Amino acid sequence: MPSNTEPSNKMPNNTTQINGDSLNIAQQKQQELEQLFPGIFTEIQNDKGELVKALDVERLKAELGESSDIYDNAGGRKSKNYLW
Repeated sequence: MPSNTEPSNKMPNNTTQINGDSLNIAQQKQQELEQLFPGIFTEIQNDKGELVKALDVERLKAELGESSDIYDNAGGRKSKNYLW
């Protein structure tokens, strides 16, 4: 009768393929913001005249309500849009 206590030389097949692309953290965060606050993005023209997605800070402030005042009162930077 064969013994089940013999060590196996087979390695588990837990291979993960990596495509070599680096993570785009800004794009990932933009997608997360879009899921939470879909109305805070707008389209504007960049220097090349192309329409690009931009974060409308005033819309974000409206979504956040009073909690956005903390940043403004601390002397934070004020700007209308951020390009992605």
